[in-house]
Amino acid sequence: MVALTDVQIRELNGDDATEKSAIVTLVNRCYRGGGNWTTEKGIVGGPRITPQRLDECLCEPEMTVLVALLDGRIIGCIKTGVTDATVVGALDEPAGYFGMFAVHPDCSGRGIGNMLLSAAESHCKNSGMSVMMADVLHVRKDIIAYYNRKGYELVPNMSRPAQQVLKGAGEEILLDMEVNFLILRKPLV
Repeated sequence: MVALTDVQIRELNGDDATEKSAIVTLVNRCYRGGGNWTTEKGIVGGPRITPQRLDECLCEPEMTVLVALLDGRIIGCIKTGVTDATVVGALDEPAGYFGMFAVHPDCSGRGIGNMLLSAAESHCKNSGMSVMMADVLHVRKDIIAYYNRKGYELVPNMSRPAQQVLKGAGEEILLDMEVNFLILRKPLV
């Protein structure tokens, strides 16, 4: 059993190839492998992240990747920072953002995701943001419900067909229906 007091949260060391490889493996396992609440298996195909795309994330000036470690092993991650746009489009003003949120299936359901989300919100609040945003596929009702419980609400009239976004990233929608990205918003108080 994981004791939350044993979990450490810190920024990913972008110069450490082993850590970056662990993030790519973890995120793809969680999003594409099944058996985890973040899985998009059967919804989206193709790698969720590649080493090149992770490097691009790490080069975004106002973004960082936070990692959860247990006994020196990465067991979770969340991309966070300040942005003026999401995959849906431009925002009226800069906001905190999170994405690429994953917890190793063996550690899921133990509060580590809550720790990571809280750390991301604190990071953005400390950067002067008063609002936190995330994008989510509309068919992911379980994840939307989780974020609702954490204080996030859907932003009306902000959506975009997911295929437009995913094709450029080497991913594809596997469902025989239109799937849209929605934006969730939470005030940081």
